[in-house]
Amino acid sequence: MGIFNTTRVFHIRTKARIIAPVFSMGKVRTEMVKRISLDLVDRYEKSFTTEFEQNKQFLKEIELDVSKKLRNRIAGYVTVLMKIEETAEI
Repeated sequence: MGIFNTTRVFHIRTKARIIAPVFSMGKVRTEMVKRISLDLVDRYEKSFTTEFEQNKQFLKEIELDVSKKLRNRIAGYVTVLMKIEETAEI
């Protein structure tokens, strides 16, 4: 039983590789936010950073056709993905 009862284990995937296993009781995000975010990270990996405001601005520049609230959620999840990727590289 142990730790796997109280937390969920999921893997962050980009470009068909697993970056890092994450143990989380964190925030719930819809599948759509995750799918769009992972797709954007695969396409524009060099353009995203670990700063939310810069990622939000970049999503405005590429004119992603979603609501402001959804765009902010996507920018937030992209920020989390970039931070995880940054720590996995070290």
